[in-house]
Amino acid sequence: PVTHYALGKRALRYLKAMNNYGLVMDIGQGSTVELLFNTDTDFANDPIGRKIIRGYASMIDGNVILYASRKQERSMRKSSLERSIAMSEGQKCLQWLRKLYDELQWE
Repeated sequence: PVTHYALGKRALRYLKAMNNYGLVMDIGQGSTVELLFNTDTDFANDPIGRKIIRGYASMIDGNVILYASRKQERSMRKSSLERSIAMSEGQKCLQWLRKLYDELQWE
């Protein structure tokens, strides 16, 4: 079995190898930044177990910066409830992005 220490070392090796990579964001003085955010739910299209899958993705100037996709533990509930949960998760991410915008002083 892999230990937490081994996983930590692996993560550090990855970060060291990726040191020269990053997102290209050419944002000049006075330019605006485009933020796109989408949430989605998929009701029972999973052929095994008929579980609900929901997720979100966020992009800044065409670069994906946040994304997640989760399969629910329970089977299908009301679709309106699942949509509300997906929107709630998305709202949390948008609040985080707003703080990032403020820290970077973007408009």
